[in-house]
Amino acid sequence: MKIYNVFLFLFLTCVLSSCSYFVCTISSYGITPVEKSYYIAAAEPSLDEDLEFQEYANILRLRLNEKGYVETNSQDADLCMYLSYYVGEDQLNSTTTISNSYANIKTNSNTSSKTSARAYGSASTNVHGNSAKTTGSAHGNSSTSTQKNSDTKVSSYSTSTSFANYKTPIGCRIVAHNAKTQKNVWQVDVSNYILDSQQTSLRKLMPWMLFYAQKHFGTTGEETIEISHKKGKKTGLVWPY
Repeated sequence: MKIYNVFLFLFLTCVLSSCSYFVCTISSYGITPVEKSYYIAAAEPSLDEDLEFQEYANILRLRLNEKGYVETNSQDADLCMYLSYYVGEDQLNSTTTISNSYANIKTNSNTSSKTSARAYGSASTNVHGNSAKTTGSAHGNSSTSTQKNSDTKVSSYSTSTSFANYKTPIGCRIVAHNAKTQKNVWQVDVSNYILDSQQTSLRKLMPWMLFYAQKHFGTTGEETIEISHKKGKKTGLVWPY
């Protein structure tokens, strides 16, 4: 029963939470540059050869090219696109308590019965000549005793189980840095949370975050994106939950 309650809780949490929605916050700063030749580098140089970084860089490359940017080598590029991403420490999101109540009813019944009966009879006849005299007597008694005992006991108890629900902050940042002036041209930050109940990861969410970051390349503003599973299918991306 307890295992069933755990699975039921996880299912309802998933349904009622953002498992059916992709939600992220996007903040952007800057302007679109005239020169759009670029190359991509990790904000932390040690990650340049990391396979995970290269996977995300390929996604970013696709989004930049769709936006009119042209990739070239680091010697000829006007812009260096610094890409960084993170997975933060777990944070307590909420606490859920599941309670169960039980009742135990026990009945003891004891019934006894006692019956007794007695009967007495006598008869005598005297004969004198042509006459007869008969006398008789009878005695009887009966008694019945019945006893019934009934004892009902009711006991009840309850149990409760608490679940701590955590959320994990994740995010990515793209910075367009002018290689000649050594100044940042624009910057886009995308942040999100992964809930315990969501069967997802940063790797599944990165294509979505970069997809929605695209329209903010070279703009200033802030936006919270909420897209349903149904609408998400139209983007061509694999649903992250």
